[in-house]
Amino acid sequence: MTKRLALQINNTKIKESVINYFRGKDVEICEQDNADLIALYDDSCDIKKNTINLHPSLLPSFKGKDAIKESYLAGVKVSGITIHRVEPDNFYGKIIAQVPILIGNDTHFDEFETEIINIASKIFPKVIETVLEGKVFDFSDLFKSSGCGGNCSSCGGCKH
Repeated sequence: MTKRLALQINNTKIKESVINYFRGKDVEICEQDNADLIALYDDSCDIKKNTINLHPSLLPSFKGKDAIKESYLAGVKVSGITIHRVEPDNFYGKIIAQVPILIGNDTHFDEFETEIINIASKIFPKVIETVLEGKVFDFSDLFKSSGCGGNCSSCGGCKH
């Protein structure tokens, strides 16, 4: 059965990564009124039904639309992205996934912002897919599908 996904994503790279991820899969990109799930990267949306949002900070810190700039200017050494449910009475609902991003002493704002967008472009499509499938997002799924073939001596990461 084809799932219907509406996108309200105000970043071209992230939006294209989601569209490309679902190309050839049993998911139709559609309007919000017909969607099984609405995926946002935008803090200004009229919430109508099943909605998730990509937020560019580690919630609950730095809520709002200037989160990247606020976290950088606050001098924190770890920020990141949060993907969370959006509820009619609570925009910042249950957290589905978080990915930390380190901010080095010599990291420029543009580099940090680019890293946020790059990580979001990789993680958001997979999280959307698991939510559409009615599953719980599990980070180990990312490592299993990374193409390393279980050869942990090459990256030291996933420990198949």
